[in-house]
Amino acid sequence: MEISYSKQKDILIINLNGNLDTVTSHLLQEKIEKIIGEGELKLIIHCAQLNYISSSGLRVFLMTLKRLKPLKGQLILASMKDSIKEIFNISGFSPLFKFSLDIQSGLNSFN
Repeated sequence: MEISYSKQKDILIINLNGNLDTVTSHLLQEKIEKIIGEGELKLIIHCAQLNYISSSGLRVFLMTLKRLKPLKGQLILASMKDSIKEIFNISGFSPLFKFSLDIQSGLNSFN
């Protein structure tokens, strides 16, 4: 799993490349905790290069959402492949998250 960042205005874009599974999910969780702790409250997780997500990976996204909510933060999942989105649908997590087709539409949907 490769994780990289970019920023547009006050929105941090987290780019994921590879598999988000039991082995890699703790790394992403630690990075996101640090980011939120540093005051980044508007996040887009760019999933175009995310090839696989396990229940551990789903948990990272859910924990990020729960961490941001009391801080009035926002999370958008962008450019998700159909196979990954299907896992969100099957798990029942889809209604909890905001999805965008691409980064630009994600940027435009922030308050």
